[in-house]
Amino acid sequence: MIFKRSIFINIILIIWPFIFYLPLTSGFIAMGNDFDLIYYSYKKYIFEFWQEGQIPFWSPSEGAGFTLIYNPFAQFFYLPSWILFLICDLKNTFSLNDYLIFTLFGVSIYSFGQYQWLKNLKISSNQINFIITLLVPMGLIVSNFLRLPNAIHTFCWIPYLLLGINYSFKEGKLLKSFLLLSFSSLFILTAGYPYFIIYILILSLIYFFLIFSLNEKKIYNLPSCIFKCFLPTSISLLISSPWLYGVFKTLSFTQDRNLKSLEYATSHKFDYLDIVGSWIYPITSNTEGRYYFGIFFTFLILNYLLFFFLKKFALKKNEIKVTVYLLISFFIISFLSISDQTLLFKFIWNKIDFIQNMRTWPRINILLVPVLSLLGVLALKNFISSFKNTNLKNNNLNLINAFLIIILLCQIILFSIESIDSYWFSWHEKRFLFAKKYFDFPLDTFVMMVDGRINIISTILLIIFINYIFKFSKNLNFQKKKLYLFISIILLTSFEQFTNANLQWGLDKWKTPNTESKYSALKNLNDNFNKPRIKTIVHGNNYFRDDAFTINNFGNWGNENHNILFWKYYDKHGTLNSYLNYRDTKNLEMFFGLNDDNKKIFFSDNILYKNPISFVEDSLNFEKQHITRVNILNFTNNSITIQFISNIDGWLSYIDNFDPFWTAKLNDRNIKLYKLMNTYKSIEFNSRENIIIFKYEQFNFKKKYFNFYSSL
Repeated sequence: MIFKRSIFINIILIIWPFIFYLPLTSGFIAMGNDFDLIYYSYKKYIFEFWQEGQIPFWSPSEGAGFTLIYNPFAQFFYLPSWILFLICDLKNTFSLNDYLIFTLFGVSIYSFGQYQWLKNLKISSNQINFIITLLVPMGLIVSNFLRLPNAIHTFCWIPYLLLGINYSFKEGKLLKSFLLLSFSSLFILTAGYPYFIIYILILSLIYFFLIFSLNEKKIYNLPSCIFKCFLPTSISLLISSPWLYGVFKTLSFTQDRNLKSLEYATSHKFDYLDIVGSWIYPITSNTEGRYYFGIFFTFLILNYLLFFFLKKFALKKNEIKVTVYLLISFFIISFLSISDQTLLFKFIWNKIDFIQNMRTWPRINILLVPVLSLLGVLALKNFISSFKNTNLKNNNLNLINAFLIIILLCQIILFSIESIDSYWFSWHEKRFLFAKKYFDFPLDTFVMMVDGRINIISTILLIIFINYIFKFSKNLNFQKKKLYLFISIILLTSFEQFTNANLQWGLDKWKTPNTESKYSALKNLNDNFNKPRIKTIVHGNNYFRDDAFTINNFGNWGNENHNILFWKYYDKHGTLNSYLNYRDTKNLEMFFGLNDDNKKIFFSDNILYKNPISFVEDSLNFEKQHITRVNILNFTNNSITIQFISNIDGWLSYIDNFDPFWTAKLNDRNIKLYKLMNTYKSIEFNSRENIIIFKYEQFNFKKKYFNFYSSL
């Protein structure tokens, strides 16, 4: 019976995110922002070629060429992604909605793991662990990250990592601990969201010392405890290190990813008002960091802390330890989230080089999901214990009422002064206004209540419920009071959060149409290679939307050296921004493969050119005089084979970006790769008939050093 109940609870935890996000799950609304062009497009690219028997490691279609295997957006080494491909292969299609289901399943993975983790801590009943875990998908910090699948699939393994730390302190559980720590850390490292790796490391260190303290270990036990956690995570790091190294090398020459600028790193602001908004009034808080879980959850936590500091109830020693550690975690995370406004952040930023390339620091608040969940368990446990005292003192209830009324007044004041974060106007309001058109009264009014009114109404309902459960339900027994409380928590939180969570990044339909249709990847790749590139503005990998190779990149992505050159002549919308004569314009278009000549291969007597216009002018003359034949024998994502005859020594340049893993073989002999204008692949050849093979050897680390440094 207990086993069957456990299975039922786990099934509910897995399917609950799909129920709460039913408008997204069902396809009634689509996910906007970065979901399509920044994340799905890379998965689609890999899947379509993989289905036809080729695994693409390089993408020649994107921004004059960019790595795919070491692009963190592509999540290439994340094992669950390949399981997704296998499942989609059975249905012979991989659509945007499939990927959204996969993303939501990440929330299910987290919920299942958190319940197991909380159970293992044994600080409360499984009922309370279950109810608190059901609140996780409803948190606005979680719904915000649904547009960033890699973030969700990094975050979702946190509870398994924490559970592994728990087991590392238990006798006879070393194998469980080893497996949990190794697999969870491997998935965290390869899920393709590098910022979260650093965030999770911070949380893990704090949590390790909490468990060390709870188990009352002596200081001389510390080295062995560290080793038990360090060994499996180190093995995972060792396994993933080649890929991580490739990612970090790629980011070192990627646009705006190596700035080491405090201003850029802290461009997304999150201040003390944002923290207040994350607790009581979410519309006033920056979406990137707000973690609002509903007013009922806020009440439970703040009520617990209020009574904790007033010493209104007795706590066990371990409960006090957990509370203190969680408060320390909260303050550390909060100080980092408001970044340059605190001395702590500035100190860390100046001392650690690596984090100087990180940005959007409010997103570190994702760590508050497990922190506040554990605190919520303690809060709900102690709140329920008050039910056992049917003669609750009036002054305690009065204190609760006064506390809730203060929250209500704060909400009303924030609403009256229209305290609204700028994200609402730039990103969210238009989505709710659009959704409003689909409904009649009263649903059209309800949709727009996310402007703060829904939070005020929910607080009023909470006040009514709290007074009812304590003052007017004396005839109810303890179990019924508990049941009423659990039901009210889920219903009130769902009522308050449902619209905002589903619609804040929603669209009425997918912007890339027909993604469920079959795509002839290999044929279209060769067809598109022989067509002009497009230079219009892109918002990610536009390959499946435009069915063409692009030369442009979006604002903070792509090969930085290529972007510098291209944006010197064209703006980010692809409009010519330099005054050039007709001939120079045509030469520029030819260089970037924008006209019907569709050239990507050029020959010249040297590669010391500083601009593409003079290069093309000289190259055309060189080819006319010295090149008698050029054939492209083979072209794939990962290689190109070119046959040509020249009556003089010279240089061949392929206008596709250089990368440390590219190699060149001329007439079956390995040769050095050089860079034209510091970004495109070039080789030196002798007069004769030649066959050159450019090949992307993604695992050839030994040759990589030679090729990379010789081309500088």
